[in-house]
Amino acid sequence: MSHILQDIFVPFYQSIPNNVGGMIVYSSDKKKHRGLTMEKLKAIFHVDEAIKWRLTLGNVKNFIQDVGSEAVLVEIVANAAAVQLFALEAQATKENVELLQQMQELSSQKVTIIACRNALKANSIREEVLPAFITLVPAGVTRIIRRQAEGYAYVKP
Repeated sequence: MSHILQDIFVPFYQSIPNNVGGMIVYSSDKKKHRGLTMEKLKAIFHVDEAIKWRLTLGNVKNFIQDVGSEAVLVEIVANAAAVQLFALEAQATKENVELLQQMQELSSQKVTIIACRNALKANSIREEVLPAFITLVPAGVTRIIRRQAEGYAYVKP
């Protein structure tokens, strides 16, 4: 690419927001692709109902499969009733074992899975029983708001 085109096109290209599912995503996480700087797509998935785990994990898998794990930054924030999955007795059910295995697999693909400490307390769940791949934050809603301010798209299946 000529220097003139590169000086004009690349800054113009970088100023165009990505559009994900009707949501505008701006990102400062960039990588090179064919000499152009490409931005990573950033998304934060919010799950606050235990019944929504399967759908949320499916959405995350589909998103990563569609654009590639190297092109995304993904977090899943669980608060409210969704953290009940992490109760020791809940972890033992067949369906929840499968969900936890899916979470661990996503975690190995650099998806950050987050539990809200406030929700754990509200649901009488001890932090020590959380699977090792779970990241704990003081308040899930604060994490969501901060990430949105950083350009993450908010997705709530």
